[in-house]
Amino acid sequence: MGWIDLRTNPHHQDFPGGWHRDIGNRDPKLEEEMEELKRPMNNLRWYLALVDDDCLQIIPDSQLRNRTERERECLVNSPHDDLPGQKVIALKAGQVVFWCGKTIHRGKMRMDIERLTLAASWRKWEKDEALEEKVDSRFEWRLDESIRDFLPPAMHVYYDRWRTLQKN
Repeated sequence: MGWIDLRTNPHHQDFPGGWHRDIGNRDPKLEEEMEELKRPMNNLRWYLALVDDDCLQIIPDSQLRNRTERERECLVNSPHDDLPGQKVIALKAGQVVFWCGKTIHRGKMRMDIERLTLAASWRKWEKDEALEEKVDSRFEWRLDESIRDFLPPAMHVYYDRWRTLQKN
């Protein structure tokens, strides 16, 4: 289970990106947060830079602990503020970075700097989890019938196969 997409820079305005963890609730109770962080890693993210890319910022080792009070305040109320200890992950074209989705991170994109980065997520399904039948809401637009019309005819068969897989 997972997704892959191509990240490009915004062309009309900067996109500041907000700090978050890829674990659901933006402000879980301490006990819930610790329970999630103690679970074995089942959420892997990666970026493959096709051109130099310094958009990704992380808080190193934050996947190993609960949020500090400052991190909590930032994630909940001011996700675009800087955080102590933040680190820019500067990739050269062709480099890949992998990180745990539980890590506090953000993507900060500028309209005047080219960005072409393959971004992907892998998530292991656990037997005790309910299997979500819904497509991730961020990607539902890709299933719209009209998308096919904009693709080269040679891609239609691949798109049709992919679209069928997403709905099953």
